[in-house]
Amino acid sequence: MVSESFERALRGSREELNARFAEARQQFPALSADAFTAFLREAVDPLVQAVDAVCPERADAVGLAAYGIALELVGQRLVGAGAPDTAVESTWRTLLPAMPQLLAAEPSRVIASMTNAAHQVGTTPNANAAAWVNDVTRLAPDCGGVDELLRVGQVAAWRAGLAHFRQGAIGAAAALPETLAVKAVAAPASSRWADIEAGLRASEWFDPAKPDGPDRKGALRQVATIGAFRGLGGQFIVPPRVTRVAGNFHVLSGDETWLLTADLYGATFHRLVPNETAASRPVATIPPATRLPDGPGTVTSVASSKTTLAVTWSLTHRIMLFALS
Repeated sequence: MVSESFERALRGSREELNARFAEARQQFPALSADAFTAFLREAVDPLVQAVDAVCPERADAVGLAAYGIALELVGQRLVGAGAPDTAVESTWRTLLPAMPQLLAAEPSRVIASMTNAAHQVGTTPNANAAAWVNDVTRLAPDCGGVDELLRVGQVAAWRAGLAHFRQGAIGAAAALPETLAVKAVAAPASSRWADIEAGLRASEWFDPAKPDGPDRKGALRQVATIGAFRGLGGQFIVPPRVTRVAGNFHVLSGDETWLLTADLYGATFHRLVPNETAASRPVATIPPATRLPDGPGTVTSVASSKTTLAVTWSLTHRIMLFALS
C-alpha cells in the first residue's frame, strides 16, 4: 500500500506508467516487479508525502519524476539487493525527503543530480558516502534554490574524499552565500569566507574547521598513507614509485601509471593512458634538511610540491604523504 497522494499520481497516469514499465523490462530483463514495487513503497512514497505536506500541487510531478528514475535504478540494480553500494538508496531514503521545497521546484533535476552524485561518491574507493549524505542533508534546508543545492553537493563530495573535486568545490563554495559557504566546509560560524578560501588555496592540508591552528609552515608532518597491493583490493601490482610531472603527482607500478590527487579529505588515483605517463623517472633524492621517519625497506622515490612530500619504500605498496605547510 502507498499513501493517498502517491496513489493519486499513479492512478492519474496509470496507462503511461504501465507502458514505461514494459519498456524498461525490455531494456533491463532482470527488472523485478516485486523489487520495483517495494522501492516505490519504501523510497518513492515518502518523497511524495514530504512534498505533499508543503506543496501539494507539486506532489504528482514529484511522484512521476521519481517513478521514471526509480525504474532505471531498480533495473540496473543500483538499489536493493545486489547494489554495489548503499549510497544511492541512502540518498533516496534519507536525503531527498529532507528537501521537499527543492524537490517541488525541480523534481527531475534534483532527483537525478543527487542520485548521480551519490553513485559517484559511493563507487569511489575509500570515499565516505555516508558522510556525503549526512553533509547534504545537514545543508539542504539552508539552500535558497536548486543551484545552491548542487554547489553544496559538490563541496560535500570533495569533503567525502573526492580529492580531484578540490578546485571545483572551492569555486562552488565561493559562489554560495557566505554563511552557507562557511557552514559547508564546517568552519566556525564566525569565520570569514575570504580567509577560509585563502587558506584552502594556499595548502591542501589547511583545515577549515581549525583555521586558527598553530603555524606549521616548514614542519614535516605525516598526513596520509595511501595505496595498496592489488591482491588486497588496491591499485598496485608491485611497490609503487612517485614522481612529479607538469605540476602533478604521478605514481608508477610496473608498466602502469596513475595520476594522484590528495588533500586533507582524501586521495584518489586516476589511471593514465600510455601517452600521458610520466616522462621523467622517479628519484629517491630527499630534500635538504628533511628527516624522514623509518620506513619498510629503503626509500625508492621522493616527489614534492610546495605543500606535499610523497615517499615510497621498497617493501610496501603504500605511499606516505607529508605536509610541508
